[in-house]
Amino acid sequence: MRRLAAVAHWDPDGLAGPHVVRLLKQMSEVCDEVVLVTTSPLQADARIQVTPFADVVERENVGQDFLGWKTVLDARLSHGFDEVVLTNDTYVGMLRDPGHMFAEMDGRPVEYWGVTLSDQITRHLQSFFLVMRAPVLQSRAFTEFWRRMRPAATRVEAIYNQEVGLSGALDAAGFVGEPYFRPTAAEEDLAWRRDAWYKRKRRQRDVALGRTGQSIPPIGTPFNPAVAYADAALADGRLPLVKFDTLRYDPYFLGTDHLLTLCEQRFPEMFDGIREFLARTDPAYPLRNLDNRGGAVLSAEEQATIGYHAC
Repeated sequence: MRRLAAVAHWDPDGLAGPHVVRLLKQMSEVCDEVVLVTTSPLQADARIQVTPFADVVERENVGQDFLGWKTVLDARLSHGFDEVVLTNDTYVGMLRDPGHMFAEMDGRPVEYWGVTLSDQITRHLQSFFLVMRAPVLQSRAFTEFWRRMRPAATRVEAIYNQEVGLSGALDAAGFVGEPYFRPTAAEEDLAWRRDAWYKRKRRQRDVALGRTGQSIPPIGTPFNPAVAYADAALADGRLPLVKFDTLRYDPYFLGTDHLLTLCEQRFPEMFDGIREFLARTDPAYPLRNLDNRGGAVLSAEEQATIGYHAC
């Protein structure tokens, strides 16, 4: 079994955050080749940190993660890999041993897999961590997807055309893809309640700020699993990562400073330096249209019913 990992990276200061170095080390332990494909010219100290675990490819900052992954695939896919991991630096993880994750997924009858399954837009595996097996890698559907892919100008375009598009192309070709993380019925019920809370809070905030015409999905539409299930990470890493967007923006008004504190307590080694990384990079991440910033503070009742909590 030969495995390649392509890790997309960007840092406003040309540094390697602590989570990046840890992820590269983890990937180097389960992959034969690891490539950090970065749109940031790395400072000398950062390069020294990452090169024990990965080759470094620098490229122009265009086309989002998918163009970075394509750069690696074009150069290395012909080297005879049985699996390819496509991932990025947008999360803290893995909170579980990747070797155990790969071993568990080896027991499932799938040809590609990810960490989380989303029904937003349409059913697809979220692209911050994807694994493709040999049948997919050798398929016309996979080859044609990358041949026809055009660089995405924005994050939203990348989600619609590339993240959703890749799962759609593989599903249409008959390949079976599943998520590693499988929520319980209780977790799914809580996730729906959290999403309804978020949509009500968004409307209340927009009214208070005099905003009209904002596009908010109606209650009952699919939620973002990386946000709605975020504290499942605290259950021994059942969800084996925590997305930075969840920590940076508090997108569902659930008090993510509390979540970060819980994560630091539960995984002190993995979250070492993360609070400082967020503070350093925050100026480079302006508030997006549908996000919240500032960290919600929940009442005791709200915290008990919909807030992030230790599992």
